[in-house]
Amino acid sequence: MHRIYDNRGEIREAEDGRQRIFLRARMYPGLKVSRTIGDLISHQIGVTSQPNTQIVDFTQNDKLLIMGTAGLWESLTPEDLSGTLSAANASQKQVPGNG
Repeated sequence: MHRIYDNRGEIREAEDGRQRIFLRARMYPGLKVSRTIGDLISHQIGVTSQPNTQIVDFTQNDKLLIMGTAGLWESLTPEDLSGTLSAANASQKQVPGNG
């Protein structure tokens, strides 16, 4: 995360034991993410609104596209989400009147 360090920020462990982004030698803002929109203090320390992107080729075997924020991926695995969505899709197909 050179971008953070090059802009007077630092990444260190917070009181909750997780890595967070702070203004160097300060106790704020304490962000869990390195991307945000509209947060002026965090933009001054190298946090950006530019997303990470990836190009993915789909095949006929692909059934789902799941996109989510860092908070989602911290709490659930891709397998958790795939299983939940597959189960929801299967139960919806069993409702009369749904095609």
